[in-house]
Amino acid sequence: MQDIVRSWSELRTREQEVVLATVVAASGSTYRRPGARLLLSAERWIAGGISGGCLERDVLGKAWWRTREGPLVVTYDSTSRAVWRPGGRG
Repeated sequence: MQDIVRSWSELRTREQEVVLATVVAASGSTYRRPGARLLLSAERWIAGGISGGCLERDVLGKAWWRTREGPLVVTYDSTSRAVWRPGGRG
């Protein structure tokens, strides 16, 4: 968490936009539990992690165009595709 706060502060000082992905719920066998976070800038992955790698790639690849309208809740299920919903409703 300290790395995320430190990185966010540095990026904010440079007026760079960031996305913070947070695991809010998990069931079954998962790599990371609720509360896990991933901070990224438009250029790269900065700090933290939300999975063993597959979710990070998805967030990094889609977060900027998916969040241009505002915050989202994304539901991942290993038996289906990710579901993106606007605004924290979920």
